[in-house]
Amino acid sequence: VIASVGTPLAGIVVAAYNADGSRRGFQKTNANGDYVLVLPLGTYRIVAYDETLNYATSFYQGQTSFEAATPVSVSSAVFGVDFSLPLAAKVTGSALDRGTRAPLASLSVEAHTPAGDLVYSTATDGDGRFTMALAPGDYKFLAFDAAKHYAVSYFSDAASFASAPSFHLTAGQALPGIDFLMSPIPPPSSRKTNFVPAAANVSG
Repeated sequence: VIASVGTPLAGIVVAAYNADGSRRGFQKTNANGDYVLVLPLGTYRIVAYDETLNYATSFYQGQTSFEAATPVSVSSAVFGVDFSLPLAAKVTGSALDRGTRAPLASLSVEAHTPAGDLVYSTATDGDGRFTMALAPGDYKFLAFDAAKHYAVSYFSDAASFASAPSFHLTAGQALPGIDFLMSPIPPPSSRKTNFVPAAANVSG
């Protein structure tokens, strides 16, 4: 594993995942940027990521998502599964309750390409804050609550993904202020159904 400028990177996690997304094994690179994974025979998707978030995550052969990663078939020793990690753009922000402004923990925040492809997903911490390390490129952001207590929120209170603003990020850039105000979803017991009478005009 090397930086995009060619410098070996130590302490980078290299992990192998089964097709269903479950992690099968992982190892950290040594001072020379080298790693060895011991895996059962099978086919895996392999990713390298920096726990310090200084470098952007990369799947094998430079892909940016699990789905797009080139599978690696392991039937004997495999060599040359190399990674080049670009210096990351760091994105920071928060998720707050719209009414109380209380921080919301464990909410999912995602970065997508303008075409809608998921590139990065993380969760807010106990203070409602999050940090992303993204490769240079164009992104849109959204937040959602897997427990469905809050409605999906697109950055800048956009009405839809299509109307949400897009950001062009460069290597080493810091982008703060990606904040979301989350609107609670009323519980079913508090919802009301209104019946509106209607009339029809018919011949005769």
